Amino acid sequence: MNHNVSIPYKHGGIASVDFTRLDIPERPVPLIDSKAVDVELVITDRNTDLRVIERAGLVMEMREVKHYYIGGVVARKGTVW
Repeated sequence: MNHNVSIPYKHGGIASVDFTRLDIPERPVPLIDSKAVDVELVITDRNTDLRVIERAGLVMEMREVKHYYIGGVVARKGTVW
């Protein structure tokens, strides 16, 4: 079976602005609700609003085990930004 699927990916699309603190937590919900059926929407986030989680087909949680920043490695262009 061959399907063509569009996959828009936005890293930190919601995490860059904490919508709950701005009192507009509904902001990502219309985006999710209005996407086309053949579009896979990928969002990375933290402190995700429950309404976003409820609409998701897949939710994963990551945790830091080890990070090179702790050893003094600074942010690198192309890796971090």
